[in-house]
Amino acid sequence: MTRAPDTEHATANLEVTGMHCASCVAKVEGALAELPEVAEASVSLGSGRAHVRLSSDVDDARLIAAIEGVGFGAELSEADSGWEKAAAAGALTAAQLTRRAIVAFIVSLIVMVVAMGLPRSLTTDLVQALLSTFVLFGPGRDIFKAALARLRHRSADMNVLVSLGSGVAWLASLVALGLAGSSSERPLLYFESAAVIFAFVLLGRALETRAKLQASSEMTALARLAPSTARRIDPTTGALEEVPVETLILSDRILVRAGDRLPVDGVVGKGKGEIDESTLTGEPLPVLVEDGDRVHAGTTNLSTSLEVVVRAVGSGTTLARVLRLVETAQASKPPIQRLVDRVAAVFVPVVLALAALTLLGWLMTTGLAAGLSPTVAVLVIACPCALGLATPTAILVASGRAAALGLLVKEAAALEALDRSTDIAFDKTGSLTVGRPTVLAESGDVDAVLPLVAGLALESAHPVSAAVRSRAERDGASLPRLLEVETRPGEGLRGRTDDGRAVVLGKRRFLESEGVSTAVLTSLSDFAKSEEERGRSVVFGAVGEGSVAAFSLEDPLREGAVESIARLERRGHRCWMVSGDGRGAVRRVGAALGLPEERLLAGQRPEDKAAWIRDRQAEGASVAFVGDGINDAPALAEAEVGIAVGSGTELALETARVSLLREDASAVADAVELAAATRRTIRQNLFWAFIYNVIGIPLAAFGVLPPMFAALAMALSSVSVVTNSLRLRTSRLS
Repeated sequence: MTRAPDTEHATANLEVTGMHCASCVAKVEGALAELPEVAEASVSLGSGRAHVRLSSDVDDARLIAAIEGVGFGAELSEADSGWEKAAAAGALTAAQLTRRAIVAFIVSLIVMVVAMGLPRSLTTDLVQALLSTFVLFGPGRDIFKAALARLRHRSADMNVLVSLGSGVAWLASLVALGLAGSSSERPLLYFESAAVIFAFVLLGRALETRAKLQASSEMTALARLAPSTARRIDPTTGALEEVPVETLILSDRILVRAGDRLPVDGVVGKGKGEIDESTLTGEPLPVLVEDGDRVHAGTTNLSTSLEVVVRAVGSGTTLARVLRLVETAQASKPPIQRLVDRVAAVFVPVVLALAALTLLGWLMTTGLAAGLSPTVAVLVIACPCALGLATPTAILVASGRAAALGLLVKEAAALEALDRSTDIAFDKTGSLTVGRPTVLAESGDVDAVLPLVAGLALESAHPVSAAVRSRAERDGASLPRLLEVETRPGEGLRGRTDDGRAVVLGKRRFLESEGVSTAVLTSLSDFAKSEEERGRSVVFGAVGEGSVAAFSLEDPLREGAVESIARLERRGHRCWMVSGDGRGAVRRVGAALGLPEERLLAGQRPEDKAAWIRDRQAEGASVAFVGDGINDAPALAEAEVGIAVGSGTELALETARVSLLREDASAVADAVELAAATRRTIRQNLFWAFIYNVIGIPLAAFGVLPPMFAALAMALSSVSVVTNSLRLRTSRLS
């Protein structure tokens, strides 16, 4: 299959097998980056996946061959089945590693008992040799195989270090045993160290694999939400037929009974009931839906049966989109990972050099026999597993937690940028308020203007347009379709009637720019001023040259808005409101939220919002912006982190680096606090990864830390990093 760099196939995701440390990740990324068709490659050790951004057409086989060329396995990861497949493969791997670790431990314990608890003789030495050989080339054979594969491709990783350490101890012991023969003076042997090292390595990998499965459990559960079959309603007879979801086409009608999960995205065609969207949005309260309302795959119908018209199936659903974006985020890397990558690039060569210096130092002072054990210990404890897992496991867990909270983080760097943000700016309508304003009062030539501006509003999804339409529909007015309708983001709408009259809806300055008489508009100034002083927004409509009306709208605060602002301010973030609405409406909402007057900006056009962000950045601020409309897209793109409200437009959702899938405004504070917890966890992981080596390597080099304890410390370092990352699943967000 050829991948082409269009909207749908600009990326490829692959499952990579055989990776165990940061050096492995660097090798895979390097191999992919060498392909001219690859613009960027990012590999996650935590999820075992590669995310590849393409610059030109490429066949999947070339991507797989590049990875296999450096000694790793690879296969294409399909968006719809990747999580299920990865979970199944991970569970199988964990079970295999657990069995091998148990066998290795039992046999290693026997070797230790023979070596330390029985009198030395040729027989006991041979028993040690045979049993340790079984451990190394039986349960531990894959470690040697992986090491040989790395060496064939002129690279080194943790498998090489472990194989060198244990292999040297085993081989030296075997040579010493052969030279001693049946002599009464028994040689110094390290069979038990070699066997125990492999047992601990296998145990560490088994625990690590199981922990990584837990880390991705939220996403695996999410991937399993959508049913594989649906009850399709025959358009001719109305009969029900159980069919595979993939056979459904757009505009098919399906029946979703009470208690069933929805298999597709669609709109309610018939019925009224409650939908539990908590699995997708994190919102615990059910949502009331009726004819025309959107519903999503993976959510649950709680009440009566609903007929749903199919709008998206499989990879086109919101659920599949969430999974794809989370997978991309988990393969991406935050800036802090650059330090880890630089260290990983030289880590194994440096360890080999340290081991050589250790052996040389002991050789020059006490002899080869005494130096063998410290050298092996240096090789074993310095495995870079924990270093490679420090960042990706934290990102893996954080992405799953975010999805469970109804937060969609598109790239790992966004988490770091969000935690660093000093200023968080909000658009008002749809971000801090519900985004569904209602017309509370009007003035002017309403009867002549309202039906026509409401017809103009038919062509717009803006909340103000919806409010004007609803006002006209309350009177039972027939809404005409207008011609040449044009939207000016942040300003208004214009069009014309069949008889050529201009129809305009929007802010006063927009009507003035469209040639509406200033004198006529001035006649409505007192009404507009009075309404704005009450904290309402005012829009104007005009038909032709002389018919003008003004409409006063009010939009209630979103649930959780006050709490979200308070939490962010307590954390030290400066919160702003940067809105296109009038001063009165902005001041009303700002007062309700407790924002100071100087942080309320009204009458801001799209370019004004983007310019304000640039000005704040020039002053040294790091800005995150929260918005939902087309007019917010420039600001979302300009900010270090754009946060799009999930009910907003597609353009806003595509432009932002973080999307909020739930309506509750406290989701913004949740996102910031989760970002802070993730950065804190990564720093803790890196500390533990480095501290094991900083303390352990000198102790091993000076003979204080025996090889088998070095192996235990190495295994514990990886397990501690993954376990620490798992704490993100239950970290408290205030």
